[in-house]
Amino acid sequence: MMKTDCIEKPLTGLFYKLGKLVARCPWPFIIIPVIISGGCGVGLMRLKNVVDVEYLYTPDDGPAKQERAIMRRHFPMDWSTNFQATRSHTLDGYARAIFIPKNSKTNALSEDILNEIIEIDAKIRKLNAKDDKKYDYYCARSNGCYSNNILEILNYTANTINHISLTFPTFDQRFLGTELGGVTLKEGEVVESVKAIRLQYYVKYENATNREDSDVWLEAFKKFMLSIDTNDVNVHFLTSRSLQEELESSTTGIISSFSIAYTILCTFSMVSCLMFDWVRSKPWLGLIGAVTACLAILTSLGLLCAVGVEFTSIVATMPFLIVGIGLDDMFIQVAAWRETSYHDTVEERMGLTFKDAAMSITLTSLTNTLAFCIGAITSFPSVRIFCLYTGVAVVFCFIYQITFFGGCMALLGRREHANRHCYACLKVLPKEDACDKSSMYRIWCTGGSKTNSTGITIHSGTEFFKTYFGPVLMHPVSKVLVILTFLGYMGVAIWGVFNLREGLELKNLAPDDSYATSFYHHDDSLFNSIYGPRLQVAITQQLDYWNASSLEEVDKLINELKRSKWIFDNETMIENWHRDFSEYLNLTSRSFLNRTQYIDILKEEFLKIPGFKRYQLDIEFTDTGNISASRFLIQSHGQRNADEQRKLMEEVRDIARRSKLAVTVYHPAFIFFDQYSVVLSNTLQNIGVAVAVMLLVAILLVPHPLSAIWVTLSICSISTGVVGYMTHWQVNLDSVSMINIILCIGFSVDYSAHIAYHFVISDAKTKNLKAISALHSLGLPIAQGAISTVLGVAVLSGANTYIFRTFFKTMFLVITFGFYHGLFVLPVFLSIVGPGPSNCNSTIEGKVHTEFNYDKEIKDKIQDEYNHDKSTEDIVHHELNCYDTLEPKGHTEFKIPRPVVLKYPKGQDNLSYISNELPHIDYSNQQNINGGNFVLYNNRQIRPYSPPRYQ
Repeated sequence: MMKTDCIEKPLTGLFYKLGKLVARCPWPFIIIPVIISGGCGVGLMRLKNVVDVEYLYTPDDGPAKQERAIMRRHFPMDWSTNFQATRSHTLDGYARAIFIPKNSKTNALSEDILNEIIEIDAKIRKLNAKDDKKYDYYCARSNGCYSNNILEILNYTANTINHISLTFPTFDQRFLGTELGGVTLKEGEVVESVKAIRLQYYVKYENATNREDSDVWLEAFKKFMLSIDTNDVNVHFLTSRSLQEELESSTTGIISSFSIAYTILCTFSMVSCLMFDWVRSKPWLGLIGAVTACLAILTSLGLLCAVGVEFTSIVATMPFLIVGIGLDDMFIQVAAWRETSYHDTVEERMGLTFKDAAMSITLTSLTNTLAFCIGAITSFPSVRIFCLYTGVAVVFCFIYQITFFGGCMALLGRREHANRHCYACLKVLPKEDACDKSSMYRIWCTGGSKTNSTGITIHSGTEFFKTYFGPVLMHPVSKVLVILTFLGYMGVAIWGVFNLREGLELKNLAPDDSYATSFYHHDDSLFNSIYGPRLQVAITQQLDYWNASSLEEVDKLINELKRSKWIFDNETMIENWHRDFSEYLNLTSRSFLNRTQYIDILKEEFLKIPGFKRYQLDIEFTDTGNISASRFLIQSHGQRNADEQRKLMEEVRDIARRSKLAVTVYHPAFIFFDQYSVVLSNTLQNIGVAVAVMLLVAILLVPHPLSAIWVTLSICSISTGVVGYMTHWQVNLDSVSMINIILCIGFSVDYSAHIAYHFVISDAKTKNLKAISALHSLGLPIAQGAISTVLGVAVLSGANTYIFRTFFKTMFLVITFGFYHGLFVLPVFLSIVGPGPSNCNSTIEGKVHTEFNYDKEIKDKIQDEYNHDKSTEDIVHHELNCYDTLEPKGHTEFKIPRPVVLKYPKGQDNLSYISNELPHIDYSNQQNINGGNFVLYNNRQIRPYSPPRYQ
């Protein structure tokens, strides 16, 4: 299979030139990014923090939003005059309190407990919110403020409980299922004991003016409940603003976590750039790598805020990610710098560094950016906002890596070239020249070397991967073990995928120690587990309700809903105006009415009776007096989790679709349930599109299509692993984890692409050696990048918020599996079924065109690399095709890829031997290099003279 380097080859040449340019003029590349970043940072003044839970965490095009629009159009509700909580279109403008006896054995309906609850209720209604205005000013009204059924039944007197036989779930046509929790019955439906009582308070919230005023009362309610001192009951409360306020506070709290993480990462990166050589060590470069990422973060935040992009709490996790990406790129560049010869000029070394590293960084930055671009087209605004901020930050992180960081690297490269100390920046001696110095000087001040012929900085970490890790991994037994562990990994992952849980439950948006979390816990266990949402069923077409034959489809619809496992088959739990009106007509001995009579009695008599006045909200009349739409309410069973909530919603919608009538089933909670239905399809769409795009990018930038395919398969494997294992780690597939799966696509490319790219460009003559070569070059920076990213998000592991804990869990899985694939799975599979070595022509022509057979004659002419005449050497550059064949037996120190020198004795035209000895002296003798072993450096140009550093 032929190489596909039509894009890769020109890009590497371009980066080589850019690296040299940065080395020549580093200051513009340093100053301009700082100015841009600072200028964009001003945009933070326009930061708009959005905390609307419905907007952020529900799909834009969710069916429930269309259903709500239908309900609003046909059944408008005035919160000031005709409010009914069960007929509300939104989950806004409420305050709720759950009262539980401190003694768990005490009946919540005991007189003492009821007395305290009634006292607290009276204090709530008397709360002064603003300008001495109390609850009755702000409350949603229908013949007075909204009131709780249980307190009305008791007539706000605790002693009444001793004189009535309270039934459950209904008493005197009042539904108590949402107000009494943990109910124990004795005879039939008579209540024996209750574990908890829930009270609700509603304030006007239908327009901006009302919302602003009512928010003042909700805040007063929260402060009162936080400070309340009770005798016999524990109180747990919630308001409609609680989740928004808790989301906002969690964003502020994460700042301290980032400062801790940033300190850890700076320390780690600086230590990682140290060596046992005070000249070649570059601790400041590690710190600059972290600063580079911060510049990208500032640019992204400021730029997008300036153009009006909203900010939300989940974006607060973006800096943790970008610093990890920035340090990963930094480690790649530092590793590439170490591969260059310190005998070369800084300009040349920067060119070679960019040529080697910038291509890998380009590939990973491009795939990360594309992954976030794909994520930005999702229907979840929270995911879209996060992907916009992070995608832009990745772009600027890449730009600043090859400009700001490159410029700083060039300056520190000049320091190294001058043999100056990495901290003090003073000139020091190589260790071999410091024999007459003190031991402290030799330990803390020496660095550099003038006797190392290659000039290559050898790092113990890279040598570990070459000498130990790579050969052990390429052993047949190791390969079998890796394949077996991979199969086990995939088996557990697929098992997790099939047990995937979907949906973001609202309670998970609040911190663990929040009052809201406490309320949700008791609400779910005592109330929602038995009785679920009260569903609104609307028939939005004109029917002849006075004609029994025309109502057959309505009766069929009601019966089918009652047969559902999710709906109570109990007539007392159905609020149906037509049923009650029919009973009213029978009681008043009226039948066989025509349209006019039916409508007149309905409007003028029935709907004015106090017990049936609520039905005014359920009937829409036309100007001509016909009924154009009507509504009835049904009671659902309690749902224990998000999956059951999704099944309820989907089943009632399916029943509505099958009906011959124009039917809409709705509850305000469906707005949030919608995410459960679309999060999986959105995620699969993102993964599918991303994988296809990543395959295309890999084919274009990884110079071999087979390796590009393996990179893509790695993406699929890592994504499957993350989704499967996060299920085992109690993480749902929701809009939060969807973000991390998008990250997974980008990060899985990072490690795999680095290895695949260097595997392809390696010229080792066997696949095993190609894999070892790739691990030698990239093993250490990949390990450093993985460790730095895990350290960056580790501080989130102890976060008390589900969003940030989920970010840590999924990021940990992404990095762990990416690291596992990059350093274990992919090298093994590439060594088995990856692209093979290049076919090398084994002839070299000397100065007088005398042909030498490579295998037989050239090896025989190789001499000790230190014994040669520097005055008679010409140089070409080895292009990394089959380099290992240049290593003669018994000469393990002769390492390629490096500059290769062809030796000619004085006065002779025949090739004497090959050496990689430095420094190089260039003569204008024309070398005629044939075949694939050697090509002239830089588009077949003789390499310029590079003087030695030590004379």
